[in-house]
Amino acid sequence: MRRSQERTPFPDTLETYPDLEAGGGYRLTPPDNTGEWRARSYQWAPGVIVVNEGERVALEFFGINGDHHSTLIEGYDLEFVVRRGELTRVVFTADKPGLFNVICAEHQPSMTAQLLVQPASAKES
Repeated sequence: MRRSQERTPFPDTLETYPDLEAGGGYRLTPPDNTGEWRARSYQWAPGVIVVNEGERVALEFFGINGDHHSTLIEGYDLEFVVRRGELTRVVFTADKPGLFNVICAEHQPSMTAQLLVQPASAKES
């Protein structure tokens, strides 16, 4: 997002929340010589993926900005790389029900999504 400093003053976000920049998930660039500043947040879209236990799942990730070397689905021990301009396909069987985080460890805290694996019994209801 681009903003003009004339219309919206540059916030003191980094002074107020210094840990934001350390995680890499947020970017806030001070005004340039034209007075414009930029804010950016890394995130997965969609933020929630719902599948059923026992299903064969194929997730496709397309990298828009930067590379994401430490991407993983916690609880499934799946680790992979998502590169800018490339499609990464992750295929697995959803054999454990529950809620699992899909994270890019380099761009926390904003780059987290959830994989919801519904129990087989929920599918029958």
